[in-house]
Parts: sequence; structure tokens; C-alpha cells
Amino acid sequence: MTRGQAAFEFLTTYGWAILVALIGIAALAHYGIFNPRTVVGDIYDMGPEFSYGGHFFHERNNKAEFMLVLRNNMAEPVIIQANSREIMCHDCVANEGIWQDCGHLYDKNNNNAGGLGTEPLVDPGEEFRFGCQPGNGLPNTPQFGEIGQRHKVSFRFNYVDEDGFYGHPYEGTITGTVEKAN
Repeated sequence: MTRGQAAFEFLTTYGWAILVALIGIAALAHYGIFNPRTVVGDIYDMGPEFSYGGHFFHERNNKAEFMLVLRNNMAEPVIIQANSREIMCHDCVANEGIWQDCGHLYDKNNNNAGGLGTEPLVDPGEEFRFGCQPGNGLPNTPQFGEIGQRHKVSFRFNYVDEDGFYGHPYEGTITGTVEKAN
């Protein structure tokens, strides 16, 4: 048997299996199975003072809507200081890399607990929502872009104890997927 004949017989015998495997791999790649953005979930990185309770990125009328749920893990109530609550989108469509004052606070029932000028008290174990919503009149509100894109958003704020002493900065980062707003 010649080398050419052996190669031809191998392909006719096993060629259909190789073809089916290639078609299967192509179909999986087409549907995003090998895309790490679809396999890896949302990522958050923050300190122990506040625990992560969830977040969402929405795009509404070309404006970003960002909401982060945090829980006070400290043994004492804290005050989230006004004019220290900011977010920055690292890879947004517009206003990328700009720290933006948009730290509205909401309680666990989504009631406004503090706009930009207020300093609400957060009890131990209590959840609060830290967020930025469109229509707040701020010029540098980031734009997330298309639904399904992933973005990295940093946030920061200052907090003090109940008596207003011992100020502490707090920072964190969230990486997540833009969802359609309701």
C-alpha cells in the first residue's frame, strides 16, 4: 500500500467523524460557548466594611443607570458623607475615565434616602443602594453603550461614625453586563 492510498483510506474511514467534530466546534463557537465574557459572571472587588448585595448596569436614553446594593458590616452606624459619592466607568462609550458625582442613596425599599446633599445614617446590618440614574442634570454621566456589553465601574465614597468623627474613604470596582432598562 502506498502512502497516498493509506492517507486516502484514513480520510474516507474517519473523515466524517472529523467533519462532524469541526461542525460541532464551529456551532459552539458561534453561540459564544468559548467566549469568556459569557462564561464568567459579574466581578466585584471591595473592602470588608460593606458587603456586596447586587448591582445592575442599565442603559436608558443613552445615559447610564448604575445601582449597587451594599450592607453595613460594621458594629456601629455610619454616615455616608455627602458630596463624596462618585462613580467612574473605565471603558464606556462617552465620559470614560471621569469621576462623576452621582451618588444618590436609596434604602432597601428603593426609597430615596439621600440625594447629593444629604448624609443618611446606615445602621449595622442595614442595606442601602448607592447609585446614579439618568436625568440628574449632571453633564458627565457615562454612557454604557449596547445591551450585553461588559463594563468596569469604580465607585468611591467617604463614611464617618455616628458622631461624625474618624472619616474613612471606601472604594470598590464592579465588572458587569449592561442590561435593558425596564
